[in-house]
Amino acid sequence: MAYLDEGFSRTYLIPTQPIPANQPERVRTAGIALDGAELSGPAPIDAILGSYTIAAFDDCGGHINVHQGYHYHSTTGCTDTPIGNDGYASLIGYAPDGYAIYAMKDAKGNEAETLDECRGTSDAVRGYHYRAASPSENMLIGCLHGEIIRAIGGPNDGRPPPQSPDGRPPPRSDNME
Repeated sequence: MAYLDEGFSRTYLIPTQPIPANQPERVRTAGIALDGAELSGPAPIDAILGSYTIAAFDDCGGHINVHQGYHYHSTTGCTDTPIGNDGYASLIGYAPDGYAIYAMKDAKGNEAETLDECRGTSDAVRGYHYRAASPSENMLIGCLHGEIIRAIGGPNDGRPPPQSPDGRPPPRSDNME
């Protein structure tokens, strides 16, 4: 992968038993697709346009950059993996909190009717899970419903990321598309 920075690697720590968080958390990385590509958080549109570095998305809602390799910002059907014959939306991947992410629409083309602020819903078969947003919304999921694992020795040494005075995370400067 000559287009990536030397020494590029990604490790995802995803719990196998999700634990609901006390409060939802902002999405930086939405998760990992079943094909191994990152499901990215919202594209930093202002930073991209401000530096004149627009990177077009392909038909699958993804693109390449030297910091992340190939990754998705939306789902358009390329990542959908049917896992049953019940007509439910296809499984796309898993969020960093361990909850599954399913396609926006089910086999009949219907969207979920009741979603929480994170684009999550529950049912008796799948438990809590996310339903992906429309490609036009610049997000896959709205927030993280569950606890995430932070590696000791990783960014912030396993502590939550720094917060600005208004309680929001500072903008990422390392994610130029």
